[in-house]
Amino acid sequence: MSAPGRAWRLAFGALLLASAAALLGTRWTACDLFAPFQAHLALAWAAALLVFAAARPARAAFRRPRLAAAAGGLALLLHLLLVSQLYRPAHAAEPLPEAAPRIEVVWFNMEHNAEALRALESQLSAAGPDVLALAETNRDTAPDPRFGYRHVFHNEPHRIGIWSRWPLENQRAHAIAGDRDAVEATLVVEGCRLPLVALHWRLPTRRSQQNAANFLAGFARSQADLLVLGDFNATPWSASMRLIEREGGLWRMRLPLGPHNTWAADPWHRLGVPIDHVLIKGAVRGEEIALLPWNASDHRPLRARIAFSPAD
Repeated sequence: MSAPGRAWRLAFGALLLASAAALLGTRWTACDLFAPFQAHLALAWAAALLVFAAARPARAAFRRPRLAAAAGGLALLLHLLLVSQLYRPAHAAEPLPEAAPRIEVVWFNMEHNAEALRALESQLSAAGPDVLALAETNRDTAPDPRFGYRHVFHNEPHRIGIWSRWPLENQRAHAIAGDRDAVEATLVVEGCRLPLVALHWRLPTRRSQQNAANFLAGFARSQADLLVLGDFNATPWSASMRLIEREGGLWRMRLPLGPHNTWAADPWHRLGVPIDHVLIKGAVRGEEIALLPWNASDHRPLRARIAFSPAD
């Protein structure tokens, strides 16, 4: 076999292995590391199949080119089906009465970058959100005083902070598998108490993310109502996210126009993945969610409007 033929077979085999790992990662937490790249693999397969159809040497590298093309087409279809889940209508729920408290929350992984926080503040309204939750904070992290946050829970070991106009009761930090996992508080708004979790999971390269997912699912089961903000380092189709939604009863607030990547390593923000999420449970309604513009962080801020049941 010629060198180009061997190269084609190696590339095809590598794509098949990557697709298998990514698809397994949607069901098996041990493969979560590969699950985020469904859209990237779909693009790779689309390009490979176009070249395969147009280039005779590529087809000649296989004894059964039709079978190879069918395998690639099936992989492409499976990746597209997973990504298409992001475009389904959001979970429908009964609207809450007008008297229900409504708050605006912002989540942002600021990447230990004070410039990123200042850029975020310039993007916010003059009043700012009712609750600002930040990950990868520094010891001296503090939002602009003009926002008037009188209640703060900043956990330095976890590098997560919550700044709020409303009281934050029952403040606790949870170190499940390292030094950055989750902080918990009860937000008290107009007599209503809403459990709130802000978290930053580790990369899914070891069992720590599975442990964190099991913890969050168990915690969510113990709460009638819950609001979760965080950098999950997991996409909506990752096994760990499926676990907390299935076993914890959490719903992910969906953006109106598809996935909208919240993390990207490239400077053009084109090769990213949606790994920052807002999740809700119980008598909590996500009325609106949007992405704020990219700034000096490798993450993009999320802003959401939340309503929840008033006290009896």
